Amino acid sequence: MAAELDRIETRDGYHRVALKAWARAGAEQVLFSLPGKRILAGQIPKQNIGLAEPLESLRDPETGITWNRVSIEGWIPQSAAEPRLDPIWAAAWELFAERCTACHQRRVPEHYTANQWRSLIKVMGPRTGLPKEEQMLILAFLQNHASDTIDQQPKAGARADTDARR
Repeated sequence: MAAELDRIETRDGYHRVALKAWARAGAEQVLFSLPGKRILAGQIPKQNIGLAEPLESLRDPETGITWNRVSIEGWIPQSAAEPRLDPIWAAAWELFAERCTACHQRRVPEHYTANQWRSLIKVMGPRTGLPKEEQMLILAFLQNHASDTIDQQPKAGARADTDARR
């Protein structure tokens, strides 16, 4: 949800895109937006893990965990991509503002870390009555605006050659 994609080409109603994301060494199926942050960017089917091209590696000095940045290409329907993040974040904010204040005061996104938001939404998300996809949209918004990620994310109005997956 809201993962930044590089559009390579468009043909017959589909975009060929590349997703650049981070995987924990030994757990290459699950891709994250940032190393050490549980901001889901995508998942690779087991049979396609070998298609991910390695880009760089880093070792977290605090945890000793090695993170590998990879790029993987694929095709998605044009309707599954948004040219800018702004409309995605606006829709997420509207859902968050409407559903997450029914029982308590609205939380400020940057008052929690990306990983704290994952735990909070895991507990609170089902209570909203929203479908899982809309809960994931709220989670993506909150994680990308969290205290430990806000300065590391693409700014409003991402590049024209970049799409954000809805």
